[in-house]
Amino acid sequence: LSVDFFMDGYVLGLTTWGKRVRAAIALFVGFSVAVFYVHILPVDAKGGAKEILIEIGTGTREISILLQQEKLIRSPRSFRVVSFLYGVAHVLKPGRYTFSAASSTREIVAALAAGPENDERVLVVEGATIAEIDADLSARRLFESGSLHALLPAPFRTRYPFLDEAESLEGFFFPETYHVAYGVGASAIAAAFLDVFQKKAWPLLKDHADWYDTLIIASLLEKEVMSSEDRRLVAGIVKRRLA
Repeated sequence: LSVDFFMDGYVLGLTTWGKRVRAAIALFVGFSVAVFYVHILPVDAKGGAKEILIEIGTGTREISILLQQEKLIRSPRSFRVVSFLYGVAHVLKPGRYTFSAASSTREIVAALAAGPENDERVLVVEGATIAEIDADLSARRLFESGSLHALLPAPFRTRYPFLDEAESLEGFFFPETYHVAYGVGASAIAAAFLDVFQKKAWPLLKDHADWYDTLIIASLLEKEVMSSEDRRLVAGIVKRRLA
């Protein structure tokens, strides 16, 4: 009888202890969820907009710290948890963003996963060399310094017939205002330049046997001679000297 009584008390004790453990776990989980929920709320419901730049190669941890420093999120850890739960921690895109402190962490994560809305405005001026264009665009963090200058014609020849015998891309970046997505890289930006050359310049050049020499002269004149009339005169002089 005493053994039965002891066993009943032991089982009752285990059941009570188990209930307490489950209650403690539930309380802990509930508290953690509440804290997490608070940490992903907007920092300031009336907060103003801020522009931030996420550079190429910036990881989720660095992004979360930057956003907290800019007072756009409450907790870097909660930002990383949300990124993980949504399955986008590895696909947050670089670029220029405008965020508001009135946005929740979830909204900011979704925007970073979708990518920047605004393209970067790139101006290629007449007579600019690839080295000069490279220096300008790399200073704006569109790619690593030297990336554009290091590109060779070979990978582009299938798409652009005018590069068949070219040894360099120099002279083929058509002067124009371009809008490129941040983070696409030097090759994609070069392709955008070459697309415009193929559309605007190549139809005027392709029927001339000495079109490449004409292109070189045109590039020189664009940089050195101001007016169209003067360019005609100087082009004639250069061609006569070459002949």
